[in-house]
Amino acid sequence: MVDEIKEQFRALREKAERRLREEPEAQQLIALQSAKGEIYVFSSRDWTDPAPEEALLRTLRDSGDTEIELLVCLWQDGFCLDLPSMRFRRALTALDERNADTLILMNGEGADGRPCLNAIRLGKTMG
Repeated sequence: MVDEIKEQFRALREKAERRLREEPEAQQLIALQSAKGEIYVFSSRDWTDPAPEEALLRTLRDSGDTEIELLVCLWQDGFCLDLPSMRFRRALTALDERNADTLILMNGEGADGRPCLNAIRLGKTMG
């Protein structure tokens, strides 16, 4: 199970990185994998603008594909994996309460102090 999740995260990150190369003016790219296995990628040239997030949420709602299992938020530098905006996280859980269990891939620090990748449940990031 863990290896499968790692592979899915790797694939999501690669899609986000590829999109960043295609859209170097993007500040942020978010890749999502739904429970149905569909992958959605969207970019934002201004992360403070909610329009791209709202468009993605409409797409998910209209398709009936609202449960998200995995999320990768890649910033413009191509390295930083961080949380998407609180606005987006709230909207994702409002869209489908099961999204509180969405796993988000993030840069972190291991017990030895060295950089590593961590996954955190979206619901744990809501303060």
